[in-house]
Amino acid sequence: MDRATDAAARHFARTVARASDDQLLRVMRSPLRAVVLRTIFAVMPFRFDAEQAAKTRGVLEFRIGGRRRGRATQYQVSIADGRARIKRNGGADPSAVIEVGGPEFLQLAAGVASAPDLYSRGKLTIGGNLMTAVVMSALFRMPSR
Repeated sequence: MDRATDAAARHFARTVARASDDQLLRVMRSPLRAVVLRTIFAVMPFRFDAEQAAKTRGVLEFRIGGRRRGRATQYQVSIADGRARIKRNGGADPSAVIEVGGPEFLQLAAGVASAPDLYSRGKLTIGGNLMTAVVMSALFRMPSR
């Protein structure tokens, strides 16, 4: 990952850490939602540890709630052959599904909150193969603040 992308990820993490839940909810209910989610998922392959993922295969689906109207936004992360591919509204059969609210997803993506913490507070649910969700999530380096 280049230094500019890494600096942007650190800035994102600091911004999310400083924001209140209400501020994050407002962002996730605004027109910025699509831009923010598209950017987060576009950067994921650059934060992917291909060496660790050499023998990992699966599809991790994120369903991100918090929209003003309508259903959750869906992204699929497919991992195979040491590569991560991202697809919005993918049609693959997911190995695991992570459902999380909009503000909590931002906290998770920024490394401000952990999946186990959000899960224990009832803010994140995991469907399908729990171990696949854990292993696949660990293949992405979180930004530091």
